[in-house]
Amino acid sequence: MDQLGLAADFQAAGPHRYRYVDLHFPRTHRRIRLPEDGWGLSRLAFDQMLLDAARRAGARVRQEKVDLSIDGGAVVEARGRRCHAARGARLFGFKAHFAGPVDDAVSLYFWDSSCYVGVNAVEGGAINVCGLAPEDLLKARGFHPEDLAAGFAPLQSRLGGLERQSAWMFTGPLLFDSRLRQPPPSPRTYWAGDQLSFVDPFTGSGMLAAVFTGRRAGLSAAAGEDGAAYLRVASASLGGPRQTSGLVRWAVRSGLAETLLHLTPESWLFHWTRPVLKASGR
Repeated sequence: MDQLGLAADFQAAGPHRYRYVDLHFPRTHRRIRLPEDGWGLSRLAFDQMLLDAARRAGARVRQEKVDLSIDGGAVVEARGRRCHAARGARLFGFKAHFAGPVDDAVSLYFWDSSCYVGVNAVEGGAINVCGLAPEDLLKARGFHPEDLAAGFAPLQSRLGGLERQSAWMFTGPLLFDSRLRQPPPSPRTYWAGDQLSFVDPFTGSGMLAAVFTGRRAGLSAAAGEDGAAYLRVASASLGGPRQTSGLVRWAVRSGLAETLLHLTPESWLFHWTRPVLKASGR
C-alpha cells in the first residue's frame, strides 16, 4: 500500500486489526501470535479503493467485455482462476458476511480432509466467513455452508453466535495451479493474481500476492519488459508459498497436519507462506 501511495486510503477504510491466528483441528487447537499485526478489509472495499485510485491516476475504466487481442499492445490479465473438471469432483469457494462478536484473531477450521472454513472480522464490525469445499459435499448439504459445521463443535460454536447478513456467494470451479513456468501467449502479455498462480486461501497471502503481481506486471508492461522476464521475477516470489500450501494440503488430507503443527516453529509458518517481495527500483 505504501508503494502504491494508498496507505492512508487503506487505513481510512477502517480495516479490522488482527494479532493472532487460531488453528482448529479435530483433536487440537493452537493460537499463534502474528509476527506483526494483520488487517481485515472486505474485497468490496479493497477493490473499490484500487479502482478509485486507478481512475485518479488517469486510467479509463470500461466495465464491459473487451477484446484482449490488441495488436502490439501490452495486456495485463487478472481474470481469476477457473478450471474445467468433471461435475461432482469440482472445488468451490463460498463466503458470506455475518454480524456478531468480533475478536482480534483469524480463525481457521480444518475438520475434514477436503474442506476448511475461515472466520475473520473486516471493516465496520462485519465478520467474513469463507471456505472451500468439493462440489459433492456442498450438494449433499443443499449448498448451505452453515450445515458443514454440524460435525465440528468449535466451528458450530463460533457460528452459533453470529447472524448472517448477506446471501452466500460461490465461486469456482477452482484449481490449485499456476502459470509460473508456462510461456505467455505473447511477449507483451502479463498474468497477475489468481490468473498467474492460485494457492490455498488459508495461507493468508492471496491478496498480497495479487497486489504484488499486479503492480509488478504493470511496471513490466510500462517498461516494455518481456513477459517471460516478468514471470521469472514472479516465480522467485511466489514459488515458495505455492510449495508450502501444497505440503499443508497434503498433510491435512493425510491426517498428519495436527502432528506437524506442534513440531513446526511459529515463525516458520509465516515465513514459508509469505511471498518474497524484492524491492524494485522502478
